Amino acid sequence: MNTLLVPTDFSIVADNALQYAIDMAHHYHLEITLYHVVQFTPPNLSHVVYVDDTPQMTQDATLKLNEKKEKLQADYPQVPFHVRVDTGFLIESLKAVCDEIQPVAVVMGLTGSGTVMDQLVGSNAFLAMQNLHQPLFIIPKDAKFIPVERICFASDLRNVNQTTPSVAIRVFSKLFNAKLNILNVDKLKRASDPDALRELEQLKEMFSDIDYEFHFMEHENFQESTTTVYS
Repeated sequence: MNTLLVPTDFSIVADNALQYAIDMAHHYHLEITLYHVVQFTPPNLSHVVYVDDTPQMTQDATLKLNEKKEKLQADYPQVPFHVRVDTGFLIESLKAVCDEIQPVAVVMGLTGSGTVMDQLVGSNAFLAMQNLHQPLFIIPKDAKFIPVERICFASDLRNVNQTTPSVAIRVFSKLFNAKLNILNVDKLKRASDPDALRELEQLKEMFSDIDYEFHFMEHENFQESTTTVYS
């Protein structure tokens, strides 16, 4: 599906990530699926009577998300918007919906400080990094979209056929019309090592249909390092 999946809890952090996704979708002719998960409410064992308010919360969230969609569609008529509300746990629900609709990418907000809601969004973003298989854009607070011109892929030049997500890299390189920079931090000075050169040849074959460049850095500190470049 030609869509960006944008989870939202209607917070300021999520709205900033949404604006980033809107600008990206407009620039690259993509659609946006707004996604909200109504988290299951566990029973409160301190009360004898437990009332499950999940159905009402789901109805309220669906109404709120559709209202948001209508306003966004009016403000950005060039970007198709869709909405989806599920019940469950956020990361598990995200994994399931990604498997179902196969988005181009997931776009989420991230902070690391601030309100309790900000910290929750941040922790969810880290969990998404660990659990989702789709490309994931983590948008820092107040970040603004700019077109992607370069993609950097770090490789240790070991077993590249098994460890390189070549399909995703090629798709994004072509989607963004961006140059691929393959980076190896060459602390062991393997740039001329026969094994490393064989791995390089395999990478060249993988990315033969896109614009790429190899970079060997001899120090972990970018400011102190010298860089050898191979095209």
